[in-house]
Amino acid sequence: MKNMCQEKFILFSLNRYENWNNQKIYFYSKNPLKPKGEKKEYVTDPYFLESRNKPHIFYEAIDEVEAVNRIGHGMHLIDKYTGVQDIVYHHSSLKSLLKAAGYKKPICQLSVYIPKYPNGIGSDVRPHQESSFAYTEPQTVVVLWVALEDATIENACMWGILGSNQWPLKFVSRVNHVAKTREFEQLNDVTIPDFINEKERFTPLEVKAGDALLFHGNFIHCSPVNVSSVSRKAVSFQFIDTLDVKYPSTNWLQPPNEKFIFDSTLRSE
Repeated sequence: MKNMCQEKFILFSLNRYENWNNQKIYFYSKNPLKPKGEKKEYVTDPYFLESRNKPHIFYEAIDEVEAVNRIGHGMHLIDKYTGVQDIVYHHSSLKSLLKAAGYKKPICQLSVYIPKYPNGIGSDVRPHQESSFAYTEPQTVVVLWVALEDATIENACMWGILGSNQWPLKFVSRVNHVAKTREFEQLNDVTIPDFINEKERFTPLEVKAGDALLFHGNFIHCSPVNVSSVSRKAVSFQFIDTLDVKYPSTNWLQPPNEKFIFDSTLRSE
């Protein structure tokens, strides 16, 4: 797995060099409480938008230390990434779970590789709800988070608030693709606890390599900086339903793909 990730990183780097003038886009954990309509918004950059159906590299820079934040967001749509496609399109347990949850015609909205480097390299991920960034009406987002390495408290595993899947969605990200701005609209008056000051409200979600977490899009989760000596690599997937579901034009990923995991309206399904 480690060698495969290194090989993919080289290929993605060549793509960025050859097709995007070696452009670097910096991804970060957005704070919805900052002033609205920031002039420089990475989600409206062509390099970011073009990652909807292919893998692109995104960076972050903390205290002048530059590192890869993620690789995304369309690996599941590329045939040569068979391991990713096997999880999304050929895993009977995943299909059974989605059907049991009432999904009729789901797609994988995005896929992302997260390196989570050791030794304090990289930033924390603030408490958030995935439905803010992959909004549908009604809300249908679920997340599958697969650990490629053991995720423990020591190497900054994910933390979450148990039961928050039943909380209302606080913010929704609204992208104006013409003005190239983004605003966070508050939908509900709900308080998202701060991880540092209210850590007792969060539960560590430790998993072994190869295990997975499946959670609702309203589930509040986060992860601190990894200050240990070992990395905590993972792959994350977002799934949404498409049947009788509105997908707003203000979502960053446009248009959503039409590669359905299954279609319950078909007799064969």
